[in-house]
Formats: sequence, structure tokens, C-alpha cells
Amino acid sequence: MLNDKTTGLRDEQPAPRDFNAGQPMIKELPLSRKFKSYVGLKSALSKLDKYLADFSFIDIATAEKQIDWNNVRGVLKIQIIVIAREERPKQSQH
Repeated sequence: MLNDKTTGLRDEQPAPRDFNAGQPMIKELPLSRKFKSYVGLKSALSKLDKYLADFSFIDIATAEKQIDWNNVRGVLKIQIIVIAREERPKQSQH
């Protein structure tokens, strides 16, 4: 997926490389990045097609309008804590 340079948000359209199993492999990439970038490419497009055919999707604003918040039970409150790298305590190296 592509990043929007003005907002930093990810575009909702997948990039062609997300589905192109024939793309050349960049040899200089670390092994972990190669794994994330290339493993599963051959089946990615067929999986996406299957998900789009098997499920119905709506945007979040539409979903929120369809929810009767007065009758919702068991809403889970999630708190996310983000610590910037600079704020993390440095680990001692022995």
C-alpha cells in the first residue's frame, strides 16, 4: 500500500507490487523484509478476490450508523500505550 505524503496515511488501494509475484527480488533487503515482501505473493490476489466475493464490506461511518449503541453489551475498552524509541530505557549490553 502507498503512503499519502501529505497526511502520512496509507492509501486504501494496494500497490501493484502487493500482488506481482513476478517482480524482481531486491537482494540487499534483510531476510525479515524479504519474507514480508515476497512470501505469499503468488496466492495474494486470489485470496483477496475470494474475500471480496465471500464477505460484504461497508465503511466505518456506515457501520457506526447501523449500531444501536443503547443495546450494545460487552463493549471492550482498549487502551494503547505507545512509547517512542527515544523514551525507551536503554538495555545494558553485557
